[in-house]
Amino acid sequence: MICDIHVHAIELTSHAGSERAARLRQTLRGRLIFKKSDLISHDGKAMAETLDSCRMIDKAVFLAMDGPVGRNDVITDRDIFKVRNEYVAGLAENHSKVLFGTSINPYRENAIFELENAVKAGACLVKWLPSVQNIDPADSRCIPFYEMMAHYRLPLLCHTGNEHFMPHQNNRLNDPLRLIPALNKGVTVIGAHCGARMFLHEKCYFKYWRKMALEYENFYGDTSAFILPTRIKYLEILLDDSRLQDKVLYASDLPMKPWLWSGLFRLGWNQVKELTAVKNPFDRHYLFLQKMGFSSEFFHRGATLLRFPQNQSRQEVANE
Repeated sequence: MICDIHVHAIELTSHAGSERAARLRQTLRGRLIFKKSDLISHDGKAMAETLDSCRMIDKAVFLAMDGPVGRNDVITDRDIFKVRNEYVAGLAENHSKVLFGTSINPYRENAIFELENAVKAGACLVKWLPSVQNIDPADSRCIPFYEMMAHYRLPLLCHTGNEHFMPHQNNRLNDPLRLIPALNKGVTVIGAHCGARMFLHEKCYFKYWRKMALEYENFYGDTSAFILPTRIKYLEILLDDSRLQDKVLYASDLPMKPWLWSGLFRLGWNQVKELTAVKNPFDRHYLFLQKMGFSSEFFHRGATLLRFPQNQSRQEVANE
């Protein structure tokens, strides 16, 4: 089964979601990345319908986004992309290709209770973005949460490397090394973006991710947001090292748009031009990485790590 493990289900249809979308459009980065006409097509429901019609992808994990925990354990609403678990679970219930990726801040007083509810609702992984949610993955307060994740065999998809798009406090919280306590507790951890940097002037965490990927059997990375001019070199590094290829999972980061012309030197003019003509963004992203040279195992690996209902083993799902 070919599975995209990293898709953002932006909630725009609710009143709160539409307000956040309006605030996003008022920022420079929002105007640069999303045209006003894009917002409706990037709504979670619209993305689920686009996934339904794609030919290449069997399943995709749509991600919720919890907020940071403020004083008195109250979740603040400063994150433009805050997405409720209930919203994403509903998308998964109504669209057979959508998988529910929950997001729960471990500092919440009822975090374990929320995790158990998410499991009952069919969650296949937990998503964190530490610098935005103000989570320190190395904090001892996360240990009970890790133990419960390991109990349920629920993977952690955690952003690694600098965050550029969402409001953040401390990018050092995105250091892959801070995930070692989770690994030691038996949690399967996926370092989103493999710690790769986007700009030359900033710190790169890719070397830390690579060291950990080779050292820890239960540590992986994903290729979300790699089709960019400043990150295409990391795809080349992965393709040139068979050991690292075995530790990465297919991921797109949709609805973030890939810069297909980043692959011009490897793919050539004609192939890139053909890819730009592919209408479905899920198919287009998959075909780009396939033409870059990634193996079939790379596209299927994610399904073997996710949590599925108890009546289906991971391998059974992966072989569908």
